[in-house]
Amino acid sequence: MSKIDKIVEVYSNKSFQKIIQQKLDEIESILNEFVQNESNFKISKKIVSRIKDKDSLREKLSRKNYIEDWQIDTSSDKNIQVSICKQLPDLIGFRINCYFKNEEKPIWQKLNGYLREKENIEVEENPNIIQKNGHKIYKTACKYKEMSNIFSFEVQVKSMLHDIWGEVEHHIVYKKKSYDSRENLKTSIIE
Repeated sequence: MSKIDKIVEVYSNKSFQKIIQQKLDEIESILNEFVQNESNFKISKKIVSRIKDKDSLREKLSRKNYIEDWQIDTSSDKNIQVSICKQLPDLIGFRINCYFKNEEKPIWQKLNGYLREKENIEVEENPNIIQKNGHKIYKTACKYKEMSNIFSFEVQVKSMLHDIWGEVEHHIVYKKKSYDSRENLKTSIIE
């Protein structure tokens, strides 16, 4: 069994996925508090959330060379799980949608301040908000700390229109399965 197969198998363990789901629920509760109390902006009250699926994990492990970078010790399931939780920046993902594009940045800044006030959340200091396509995306990688356990998560703030456009672009350009001679044309059309 390859290292990637071993990691994905351990990641897919039902009890481990249940723990990640519990952490998603706890973090989402914190984010809901922010959304419910924010009255200065038009924000959707529904937070979109997900846990990275095993196929996406497999692809990312390979594409980003995480096994080498993280120096994952695959000798025990616990080591693998701790490494994934601590180092996979978007293990758990959240998206807060607003109505207007010009509100993305101020909401994101306010959210970062709110999260920094939480004792059990570490917010990255200098997030990269420029995507491969050159457009800005207001996202922050965070770590949810619970005693000695760490669960990485990412929060994005997007306008609803930006969200829809991003999903189409992500599927057609970023997540393409094979070489496509029309890639430049498709990118141009999406732009």
